[in-house]
Amino acid sequence: MVIDGDPGLNDALLGAMRYLKSGDHEGALDALRRALILAPENATVHAALGNALIAAGRHAEATEAHRRALEITPECPQAYIGLAMTCFARGEDASGRIILDQAARVTERATAGGIAPTADEILDEYAAAVSLPDPERAAIMARLRGLSRERLYRRAFA
Repeated sequence: MVIDGDPGLNDALLGAMRYLKSGDHEGALDALRRALILAPENATVHAALGNALIAAGRHAEATEAHRRALEITPECPQAYIGLAMTCFARGEDASGRIILDQAARVTERATAGGIAPTADEILDEYAAAVSLPDPERAAIMARLRGLSRERLYRRAFA
């Protein structure tokens, strides 16, 4: 993942992903803070920071990072989904559902070509998750984020 063609930023983001996969939340947060120094106005970096903060259980800070991503890029589906996840983590399912619906609409607009999940696909997946305990619901939300990224990646390189 190269953002703005900056290899230093790319290295910081790849490092953050490696840290997250290994369970080192603080390492991921440090790498993302370095990325923010390189690209303070990059919505993707703020959304990634929000996701790492969710993984670390720091939901208030995650909410701030996702909101900042949306200030920069109002059509950032990952930021909406991250905000929804923080709502779910706090037990605010109604708010999470509303925000996830916004994510679905944004995803549909952002991927008019049809490769990313449609609003219906995202909401169908969420409807199945509503009755599940939090760990399973979080796993489904993570899957939705991954699906969105994977399909956007395929579209970019098709």
